[in-house]
Amino acid sequence: MRLIIPLVLLLLTATCCNQSTKESCAVQLHAADQELLKKTDSLVQNAARLDTVAYATQLQALRQEEQSLFEQARQCDFGDDRLQYNYWHRSRLKFPSRLEQELTRLSVPSR
Repeated sequence: MRLIIPLVLLLLTATCCNQSTKESCAVQLHAADQELLKKTDSLVQNAARLDTVAYATQLQALRQEEQSLFEQARQCDFGDDRLQYNYWHRSRLKFPSRLEQELTRLSVPSR
């Protein structure tokens, strides 16, 4: 009996820690994504003030940051957080981002 109680407590602690990790993964990803979206919006809004090469360079840097974030989202276990899971897997990871669209727009020659 003395051995069962510590084992149960250990299992409960591990479960709580695992749930906390899942939640913190989702929370951290969302916060990082919101920051990235703000940077993207700011850069796109100020595009007219930059020459094309500088603009493309900054877009590329943000795109690399975004791709890293997307890889982290693919690896994250969202657990029961369906809202965050859907945000990533049915929205952000599924459709071209504003960054990707801007880079595509710059790479297509104008007519």
